Amino acid sequence: MNSAIWQPLCDKSVNTDYDILYCRISKDDRDGDESDSISHQKEILADFAAKNGFDHPIFVVDDGFTGTNFQRPGWQLVLQEIENGAVRSIICKNKDRFGRDYLRVGLYMELFKERSIRFIAIGDGFDNIKDDDDFGPFRDIISELYAKDTSKKIKAVLHSKGHSGKPLTNQAIYGYRKDPADRNRWLVDDTAAPIVRRIFQMTIDGKGPYQIARTLNDEQIIRPSCHIAHLNDCVTAKTEQNPYGWTDATITNILHKPEYMGYSDLWIIPTLYEELQQIPEYKAFTA
Repeated sequence: MNSAIWQPLCDKSVNTDYDILYCRISKDDRDGDESDSISHQKEILADFAAKNGFDHPIFVVDDGFTGTNFQRPGWQLVLQEIENGAVRSIICKNKDRFGRDYLRVGLYMELFKERSIRFIAIGDGFDNIKDDDDFGPFRDIISELYAKDTSKKIKAVLHSKGHSGKPLTNQAIYGYRKDPADRNRWLVDDTAAPIVRRIFQMTIDGKGPYQIARTLNDEQIIRPSCHIAHLNDCVTAKTEQNPYGWTDATITNILHKPEYMGYSDLWIIPTLYEELQQIPEYKAFTA
């Protein structure tokens, strides 16, 4: 299993069921309250397990997944173990760390009862074997409404950011680089920009994506993902594999990006190709 998701704290060689210590944080929560961080959740859960006799703990982590989505890799592993009859208890910092969908959370609570799985939300004081949490259903509804409200606010922020001309992606696309003095501004990457210009020119000259990719491969031009990794000092063994591996899909993706024309539906960025807009063949190609 993925060690970043499934992290045993004990020897499972003996035939004993797991005590799942479940941690979740969404991408938006990463920039929010430190108390919701994965490390802080782990600290609380490990302490609770040690003090309350849960002696076969397994950390299961879903990092970067919203509470309304239950197709998380960590949670899917837990479901597999539940089907195998290998889960004794599931413990979360708060119930909203488990999920923010009122109906789905309710269905899973019924599943836990049927399988005799103990579910504990420490911060909420919830323990399903006690079955005395009268406020629980209301808390679940409020949690779901909170998720929906947060989603609307995020969309509003992105909409406003896009109309102000700021890029919405964390990383500049191939052919651009971030301005060191202003992370919301993209500058032309003098190394990659000529390659992008050339791709557009070869397209105007009548070459297809496969032919263009083969040409760049033959000339050993570093492919976009590998170039960006070098640009951001995040080179890994994976990015170094076949650094010249251009594909027709990569070429097609570049040709379909409106950022290269200096505009998009959501934001405005500097143009690499003002001169191309004056070429009749280019106008015909983009019509």
